[in-house]
Amino acid sequence: MKNPFSGILIVFFFYLLKFFLSLTFDLIPDEAYYWEWSRKLDFSYYDQGPGVAYYIYFFTKLFGDNLIALRLASNFAGFLTTIFIFLTSSLLNFSKLAQTFLLFILFLIPGFFTGSMLIMHDSPLLIAWSGGIYFFSKYIKERKDFDLYLLFLFVGLGALSKHTMVFFLISIFIWLILFRDEFAIFKSYQSYLAICITALVISPIIIWNTQNNWDNIDAIINLRSAGGVNVKKFNTGSYLAGQILTLSPGFFLIGIGLFFQSLKNLIQFPSIEINASTKIRYFLGINALVLPIFFLILSIQKVIQANWVFASYLPLSIFMAEFLEKIISKHQKKYKILIYITFLICALMNVFSILSVPIVKNFNIPLNSHYVPGYRTEGFKEIIKEIENFRNTKYSDAELIANRYQDAAIGSWFADGKPFIQSFNILQKNQYNYWLDIKIGKNYLLYYIEEKPCQKSFIFFQTFLKMMFEEVIEFPEKDIIVDGKVIKRYQVWYLKNYKRSWVNPVRDILQKDIIKNSLLIGLRDSEEEYLEKLKSMKEYGDTQIDFTILDSYMNRKGELECNIFD
Repeated sequence: MKNPFSGILIVFFFYLLKFFLSLTFDLIPDEAYYWEWSRKLDFSYYDQGPGVAYYIYFFTKLFGDNLIALRLASNFAGFLTTIFIFLTSSLLNFSKLAQTFLLFILFLIPGFFTGSMLIMHDSPLLIAWSGGIYFFSKYIKERKDFDLYLLFLFVGLGALSKHTMVFFLISIFIWLILFRDEFAIFKSYQSYLAICITALVISPIIIWNTQNNWDNIDAIINLRSAGGVNVKKFNTGSYLAGQILTLSPGFFLIGIGLFFQSLKNLIQFPSIEINASTKIRYFLGINALVLPIFFLILSIQKVIQANWVFASYLPLSIFMAEFLEKIISKHQKKYKILIYITFLICALMNVFSILSVPIVKNFNIPLNSHYVPGYRTEGFKEIIKEIENFRNTKYSDAELIANRYQDAAIGSWFADGKPFIQSFNILQKNQYNYWLDIKIGKNYLLYYIEEKPCQKSFIFFQTFLKMMFEEVIEFPEKDIIVDGKVIKRYQVWYLKNYKRSWVNPVRDILQKDIIKNSLLIGLRDSEEEYLEKLKSMKEYGDTQIDFTILDSYMNRKGELECNIFD
């Protein structure tokens, strides 16, 4: 397609429609978490770099701290990402049919369809990843130094958003090994100037880490932030299931086929004809492989979130579009029908993600509310308003506080005036640890929101509250019911007279080797050793430890097992 303007116009109108659709549902807790970052700008953060915080800040500065601003930010990221991939296909001289398939794939893949409506750190990452793909492909084809500068600018911007961007550089390095003649690029001072651009862009992350004991790097290497824990061994099945849901079953199968085709091409590499187009395609193939292979291996012992490999879908979509064009051009009716079914399944999955609540209600589908996308964003506002009313009428002397960072962030979003609500972060370090500022002698109203209401919540942190406060008053759980379904559950505690942090007593216990390593998921002693340690200690100083609760948590009792169907 010589003139891509018409394609860009189609993309614009599609994302305009998606913007209005995205206004029909409110923020999820992780979105609120990154929005909270944007209210506390810094050089970096514990979980990731500062890219998403500044990206959100740009939109909220223009449009205010409201849903419109955040939905504009998420959809604009999707728009730019799609444009960069579309322009890359033009470099490869895609036909109009192939580009049409490409746009449909980028629009309809469920992970992109719903993901581009949410503002996450993947939003600016995908802009940078797609921009890097385009400008590196353009450099390979046209050899203009300006494209090289833009490439490394986007690499730096991507690294500011998410450390996964390092795999983009890894894909370039592997590509250079294949095409050794390309190492000549380093004979020019231009390449070193370009690399300096990346170093300059990511320097805030380095500064933050030098000031904070390299906590951010440690968190990424060990996957200490949300997800990535050793809760269960061999999580490859859940990793693959996540890819099936985010790609859709049909495109997942196509992707698997293209995966093995890419490996075959790498094996056959010495016998191929080398030209600029070939070099671009090999780079795209490597770029599509690095993330899935790395996280596939990691899934043996870690829980991997599906969105961690979304960047690999971008180059993969290019190969998928080419593949579909070849199938159509062969005029094989049975394969055409399969293509139509694949797109239809994608469309149905996306329709369900948008209209899940009326579909479940009108067709009496007995799905657990946790697996109905429309219910996932509901209930938070009602919970926070009820908690605020409870505090104002009964404990006006107490400030709101949460344990989980998700609860604190969503509370700040929905509370009147959008105040900053702190988080204890008991046993899970994240950015709130750097913001925590609770005062000796103050009273707090702690709340906990259970997003998987299929069974009674399992709360482990009560035993630590007794260390921290003079008095702890626990109130019963309360359900939030919509359409006859329990969609959320919450509980509150009144905490009187803060005395000390939970950290020091627990650190002392660990140092005394009484329950050493037991508090860290995946590092617990054997059952016999653990029980022996529990027997050896009934009390620590003036702090009574509730070992019944602690033992249940360490043995993962109460872990939620939500059935898909009610």
